[in-house]
Amino acid sequence: MDNLLGLLRIRVKRGNNLAVRDLGTSDPYVKLKTRVVKKNCNPEWNEELTLSITDLNAPINLTVFDKDRFTVDDKMGEADIDIQAYIASLKMGLQNLPNGCVVSRVKPNRNNSLADESCIVWDNGKILQDMILRLRNVESGELVIQIEWINVPGCRGLEIGGKISNNQVDEIENRVSCMGISDGIGEGALADSMPGIGSSKRGSFNRITHNMVEGFVVGTCSWRFVNG
Repeated sequence: MDNLLGLLRIRVKRGNNLAVRDLGTSDPYVKLKTRVVKKNCNPEWNEELTLSITDLNAPINLTVFDKDRFTVDDKMGEADIDIQAYIASLKMGLQNLPNGCVVSRVKPNRNNSLADESCIVWDNGKILQDMILRLRNVESGELVIQIEWINVPGCRGLEIGGKISNNQVDEIENRVSCMGISDGIGEGALADSMPGIGSSKRGSFNRITHNMVEGFVVGTCSWRFVNG
């Protein structure tokens, strides 16, 4: 327990356009492992896998295989889960955000396996990240997953809610969504949701319901901070 930081729950939802390894189809499963879905290159798993995390920088690899009865299972590609942006969002120590609030967006790059932009979202008191991962070393295929951090009593845990620098606040001002009037959150909501914000920045956060905000969209609750 001394080295355990927490648990990472991985919800493996489905696969899209997976490679064919049998006669016109495949029997795919994800190693760790999910069940085998027979004769389906667009399988629906909706299964949860839980990993013990001791190193936040260690790669988390998901590999898809085609189940064979009499021979070695065929590999159908792999992808790495990059949790750095997700962990950074957890360490902000956010509290009491509106349900569905987008905390951060992660774009595909050479350091992750994302096939499309990924959103880190506040959902019923939890911070979740949905991802579409493009499989590599294969002709086609994607995995649709969701990750969730689980704190374990007695373990080291994450350093959450510490002092947040002005640069970090500036970045958050440009990307946090859903600090919306329609959600019943008034002046100072964003500052109050982040206990680590320094006093020098709190005043700018306390004006979010005035002329600092541009582009509030009813229904999608999207905000963009424009000055401060």
